[in-house]
Amino acid sequence: MSETSGYDPEAFREFERSGWNGAAGEYNDLFGVITGQAVPTLLDAVDARFGTRLLDLACGTGVVSAGALMRGCTVVGADFAPDMIAEATRRWPGAEFRLCDAEDMPFDDARFDAVASNFGFLHFPYPEVALAETTRVLKSGGKLAFTAWTHDAGHRSLMARAIQEHGDPDVPLVAGPPEPFLEDDAKCARVMTTAGFTAPGIDHFTLYMEAQEPARIIEVFEKSTVRTASRLASQTPEAREKIREALVGMLREYESEGTIRVPMQARLISAEKR
Repeated sequence: MSETSGYDPEAFREFERSGWNGAAGEYNDLFGVITGQAVPTLLDAVDARFGTRLLDLACGTGVVSAGALMRGCTVVGADFAPDMIAEATRRWPGAEFRLCDAEDMPFDDARFDAVASNFGFLHFPYPEVALAETTRVLKSGGKLAFTAWTHDAGHRSLMARAIQEHGDPDVPLVAGPPEPFLEDDAKCARVMTTAGFTAPGIDHFTLYMEAQEPARIIEVFEKSTVRTASRLASQTPEAREKIREALVGMLREYESEGTIRVPMQARLISAEKR
């Protein structure tokens, strides 16, 4: 599925901010249930424990923040979507939440022992700049871990196939960052090392999208994503209906004993600041 030609970072930033504001009310109970599966692994990777000063970067509704609070961390959650910050503040009063951009954070140098970001780097206009800012706010020896989907993650492949076969894969969308380093292990390791981290580790793991009915998973796509939801909304009504019908059939292929279980391949990138 192609993007519009030409990358405008500010247009992408506003597209993402607006989309996540719109998804804030539904996210925690839809896509947040899925991404929340990665939280223990993410927090283990940064050795989150009692007293750890942890930054939850691109915190959304605060799923990672909640896990860190349960481990006794001192938590600050940061996000650029006001509605996400409001939802996180409502849900997790024990954490501090700040509205800010990952590429220009209002935190002192070396403030944090750890930074964790659960699928956040995919949504930054300049991921390398956000990485440099992360390096700045981490203490020497501090740990960073973040997650990202693989290019061919199961949920992405299903949607790509449904739209390719029954809709318009070339509907105009705001272009995303060109050649994101997150989708290539070797390039990701080089970028991390250049940014000031030692021996970055990249591990692959799988999350699962589970539901009793296909409609619930389709609701996840439509109400708690940004790019996918926008791509679907840009189809004609007739195409949207055909895409939904196709997805129902595809999702039934993952059903066993009354539960649909779709694998979602991801990677965990972790490293320590020099």
